[in-house]
Amino acid sequence: MARLLLIFALMVATSLAETQAATTAECFSQPLSLALERNGHNVAITLSNCSDFPVTASLFLNARNLRTQAPRSRVIVTVAPHSRQLAMQARIVNTNRAWRQRPFMDWTWGNHEARHDDRVVYRLPFSPGSTFRILQSYNGSFSHDGLERYTLDFDMPVGTPVHAARAGTVVKVVKHNSKGCFRRGCGAHANYIVVMHADGTTGEYYHLQKNGARVTPGQKVSRGQRIGTSGNTGHTALRHLHFGVYRPVGWGRTASIPTRFATASGVKDRLRQWSRYRQP
Repeated sequence: MARLLLIFALMVATSLAETQAATTAECFSQPLSLALERNGHNVAITLSNCSDFPVTASLFLNARNLRTQAPRSRVIVTVAPHSRQLAMQARIVNTNRAWRQRPFMDWTWGNHEARHDDRVVYRLPFSPGSTFRILQSYNGSFSHDGLERYTLDFDMPVGTPVHAARAGTVVKVVKHNSKGCFRRGCGAHANYIVVMHADGTTGEYYHLQKNGARVTPGQKVSRGQRIGTSGNTGHTALRHLHFGVYRPVGWGRTASIPTRFATASGVKDRLRQWSRYRQP
């Protein structure tokens, strides 16, 4: 699914002062701050994470009169909760000349080195006793390929209660959109919920109804808790709930992860396209 990632550029000629401590709400909208520190010929770029969760940042440095050291001018790094981490180092080539740099950064929740806990058995994301069909499963020919290959589309009418497939903490909620379409750019109109899991992966629930989210960022949710209402917003050809578990891979991309589900007929390693599954 399309990610809403903050992309920004800064023009810096001298070292930046540390920003004041951000509020909890600010940390959810922008958990990372960037600082440059000069020490003689050397310039260090550090990232600080004010949130309670790991954040993966991708950084590119466009510089003049600066030469970056390994790992060169592009890095992908996960910044741990409430920590500060060196992301990149550079050296001034000629101290008699002005040096300028322009860093570009994007970020997403989660750990790009996360190892999914394969012992976890996920719950179907709907109410007990309900049965829904899989419109698209793993490696679906319609749109579930590449990084989205291990995601699922449930044939779910608008207004159906959506439940958490796994416990975690809500880190992102979008609920103000009302439009669904199947053109390029329609993904920007999606309503969705992102839940951070204990292993650094995220569970993501897409195409929710306008104002259908029943949770807020920072809220802990339990397995099976109702978190929202299904809809038909964003990049969609018909009503459905899109669900996937992801880890960041950098530069605005996340990779889906295969998961197991508990169903009324037992634990399934894979939910089959067009099959119906009942929540026990």
